[in-house]
Amino acid sequence: MVKGVQGSHADFIICAVAKLETMAIYTNDQDFARYSKIIDLSLYKASAT
Repeated sequence: MVKGVQGSHADFIICAVAKLETMAIYTNDQDFARYSKIIDLSLYKASAT
């Protein structure tokens, strides 16, 4: 069985640019945590204040 990750076009563009430019994504969106397991992204997590 093949498993994948579903997401929005905008999210995948953000991931692509971040990966190409070696940038971290600043977010509290859990979707990016799932993407980072497959794409190996750097994430900064927003702190709750």
